[in-house]
Amino acid sequence: MLAFGLLAIDLLLGQIDQSSLVLLAYLVFGAIAYTEISHGVEQTRRRVGKPGHVDLTSVWTFAAAVTLPLSLATAAVLLIYLHFYVRVLRPAKTPLYRQVFNAATVILAVHAAGAAVRYIELLPALRLDSLQFVVLIFALLAYTVVNTSLVVGVVAMTTPDMTFTQTLMRRSEGVGVEIATLSLGALVAVTVTATAPIALLFTIPPLLLLHRTVLSRQLVQEARIDAKTGVLNSAAWHLEATQTLDRARQRSNAALLLMIDLDRFKSINDTYGHLAGDEVLAALGQVLRAQVRGADVVGRFGGEEFVMLMPNLDRRVGVAEVTAIAERVRQAIADIRVEVDSPDGPITLNTVSASVGGAVYPHDGEVVTTLLGRADKALYAAKRAGRNRVRMVDSRGAAQLDDSDRESR
Repeated sequence: MLAFGLLAIDLLLGQIDQSSLVLLAYLVFGAIAYTEISHGVEQTRRRVGKPGHVDLTSVWTFAAAVTLPLSLATAAVLLIYLHFYVRVLRPAKTPLYRQVFNAATVILAVHAAGAAVRYIELLPALRLDSLQFVVLIFALLAYTVVNTSLVVGVVAMTTPDMTFTQTLMRRSEGVGVEIATLSLGALVAVTVTATAPIALLFTIPPLLLLHRTVLSRQLVQEARIDAKTGVLNSAAWHLEATQTLDRARQRSNAALLLMIDLDRFKSINDTYGHLAGDEVLAALGQVLRAQVRGADVVGRFGGEEFVMLMPNLDRRVGVAEVTAIAERVRQAIADIRVEVDSPDGPITLNTVSASVGGAVYPHDGEVVTTLLGRADKALYAAKRAGRNRVRMVDSRGAAQLDDSDRESR
């Protein structure tokens, strides 16, 4: 609503001259040309099933914000995003409301950047020409803060299991790409004000190179992720876990490794089918991702078995403390509710549970393979004890046993 209110004010109060209209035409043309050319790059994404589209349109919207009257800058956003929706998002069946939201956030970001420029222009006794770099920096920061805060805030509000900080951390790489894109936008702004506007077309080749770089990084990341659960696959987890233990060693910290195995998962597949089993695995992956902190590493070890490494623990951590952490994870899994199809219609599975075995670095081992082996022993102790419970490794490397364990053996 605020974006549309600003749009109405722009239409009422905006002052338009011919040179600004020409510049608007060049910026919109550049954005459209880039979108059409980048279609070839996006074919790779579609072939591997990667959803979405790399959106680097802020090159043009930021340049509009700092070179055009706000009314025309807003018009540039609307024209660019309308074309982007018609040519890219609508064929991909992306809901219209998402593009409306994106356009609204960009309109607000454009006004923030434009306001930063115009505020500095009004400061007395300052020569704007000598402060052009500073002006662009302030405008870039204003654009980034407003746009990122709006997007991250909405994602955090619509994802109950993620805080604003967690959402911001996960978007940190995207923010880096956005800043790189805005920097190109700043170069476009300088170019079109210092030379002929047609020179902005020289921006398209480096923009395509940035596009390819982003796509390559995303494809590499995709290769590390287990498709069904959204957590790291086994190979990627081993690599990150080894690096995490190296950092723990350097900082003299402890770390907790948990092996998690779904109880009686085969019966879910046999009773409800493998699609239902996949739904359960996806729900488990979501739960485990919600349990991790920034430095934690979670992966799918194989089948219905998962593994988590939680570093940055105090070296004096006790069994009771790590058991409490593992119990929190086990309880979160026990709270899973998954709706699946059955011969009698949809039903809700509410009996999902997991057995958890844990080992602590460096007390139970100093390398990943040793910790995995000992956590695996603890996991099977939990299975033998009746499932849906936690067992840790004691200081001698043997799984802790209670009376029910000894009786079952």
